[in-house]
Amino acid sequence: LSYIPTEYFNGTFYGNGHKIKRLYSSQTSANAMFKITSEAASVSGITLVCPEHFFSVANENNGTITDCLNTSYTKDKPLYKFSGYKGAIADINNGTIQNCGNSSFISIRDGDIASGGICGLNNGTVMNCFNLENGLNSKCFAIAGKNNGILKACYSASSAKITDKNAEDCYSTSIEEIPIPVAFQRVITTQ
Repeated sequence: LSYIPTEYFNGTFYGNGHKIKRLYSSQTSANAMFKITSEAASVSGITLVCPEHFFSVANENNGTITDCLNTSYTKDKPLYKFSGYKGAIADINNGTIQNCGNSSFISIRDGDIASGGICGLNNGTVMNCFNLENGLNSKCFAIAGKNNGILKACYSASSAKITDKNAEDCYSTSIEEIPIPVAFQRVITTQ
């Protein structure tokens, strides 16, 4: 499904747990549902399943993203550059990301700064999130590629480091050792 990302989102988007499948954009600068979300914006309850093209919820989140999951699989697929940062939920987070998860493979191109299973750059708050997939190199982190904000109560079942710094009550282990949140168990096991 060809999709032109919403330039600036200032409302409430409630996905009601639905899957959004096979999105792609011809705009190489924005592979996300929303390019920019405002401080008042709220996005929740969606699962992205885009196996051919990597898609995030937002390129830049300034609002709140909750209960979202990215299950896209992009191994060996190039990612498009927005800011030099890439994340499965948001490339740049200046707001709040909570109760979100990622089971998509994330890679970055030469010249990109860093990627994370949840966000590439965190200047806000990321809480109660999880990552189940590895990246390709030392610029790929499990939760946040670069963390300047609050990162709390997150976990990863990948071998990637959680973040570059400042993580509170976060841990990384193998997938067999951790319980997957009930809300995400059905989505992950029925792909």
